[in-house]
Amino acid sequence: GACEHRLSIVDTRLVHEDDELDFGAYPLEVMHERDRRRKCMCCLSLPAVTVSWCDRRAPDAPTFWCEECFSRLHQKPDGSSVDGVADMATFPYFAEPVSGNNRACK
Repeated sequence: GACEHRLSIVDTRLVHEDDELDFGAYPLEVMHERDRRRKCMCCLSLPAVTVSWCDRRAPDAPTFWCEECFSRLHQKPDGSSVDGVADMATFPYFAEPVSGNNRACK
């Protein structure tokens, strides 16, 4: 295809005995992109730890929640679930794998 790839070469030198000699291991990754975490969509300040789908108490699907906001909206003070949340699906949220493939809820 007609795609463009940009490379940044910051250092070149001759092979040294401490270098990786297996050419299949190249190119070596020397920088890592930081994980992108979403913030809670309710308080907009704390990092999200739960993602919900088909949540009647949320404006969007998926919705990302911090622990405090999720429990305040979905649990009674005794820890039991509030009415009307049985149809939703919840999953732990760890990092941001960006994907545009969102399924609609019924």
